[in-house]
Amino acid sequence: MTDAEADPIVVRHRDIRSRLTGNGWVVLVAALVVFLLAINFANNLVYLLAYLLVSTLIVNAIFARYQLIGLEPKHWSTRPGFFGSHLPYKLLITNPSLSERIGLTLRSPRGRHQETMNLAPGSAVGIKIDFQPTARGSFQPPETRLHSSFPFGLVSASAACPSAPVELVYPAPGGSAPLPDHNESDQGTSSLDADTFSDLQNYRPGDRPAHIAWSALARSRQLVTRRMENDDVQQSQHIDWSQISGDDESRLSQLTQWILRLDAKDIPFSLTLPGATLSAGDGPDHFHRSLSTLALYGKESENGG
Repeated sequence: MTDAEADPIVVRHRDIRSRLTGNGWVVLVAALVVFLLAINFANNLVYLLAYLLVSTLIVNAIFARYQLIGLEPKHWSTRPGFFGSHLPYKLLITNPSLSERIGLTLRSPRGRHQETMNLAPGSAVGIKIDFQPTARGSFQPPETRLHSSFPFGLVSASAACPSAPVELVYPAPGGSAPLPDHNESDQGTSSLDADTFSDLQNYRPGDRPAHIAWSALARSRQLVTRRMENDDVQQSQHIDWSQISGDDESRLSQLTQWILRLDAKDIPFSLTLPGATLSAGDGPDHFHRSLSTLALYGKESENGG
């Protein structure tokens, strides 16, 4: 997960824009029609209705702007995602005032706002927004603004938020090719399924769940694992660009699919791409490094050109 500390920002009057919403335009047009009718019929009650509609818009504009004044957007948090899915972003906002702020939401031209939040006095809350990337690689979200249209939803007030951080978009997992029948170890090539039961040993953090002897746990109430003859051999699966046919994006999708499968089984793996090789490893860091290599494949040359 990425946490990006933003430059300190306090929303001021001059930072806020106000505009009519769709319903606001309907009310404004209705007010104009009613005003013309009042002129035509010289009816004071109809005049009063027209003024009431306009006053509703003005009151909404004042209250909507008040919801944003003095708020402090602090920092963004996000995490990488896969192409074809939404990237979740969250902006932490602090309300240092003594009054509640109501109906806050984040909006962006390419964002999909998830929720409308209220912010209690002296509290902070994270407001979420999802973005839909258009390609794998580095994704820079467009300008995001904090909105409120409280209380009637007729006028929306908005203020600019700090720039959201760049995040990685992994290739979309895909392809149905099986994992290559190639396993690397310090003692040569052997099958991933060639584990042979040897003995029982006390459970140690990091042991594979598949090796836990559940029947022994029921008898002795002690967590033990099956020791395999080749446990001392550090096995790793090698996956290679050349093992897949098709265009670049198809190959990247298949490699992503294999990495997900290997990570789910806690199998160490190495990765080879044209111009890049990652040695065997496992764990979250190796998982992220491998997918990042796939995400940025070919992008450096595009940016350089």
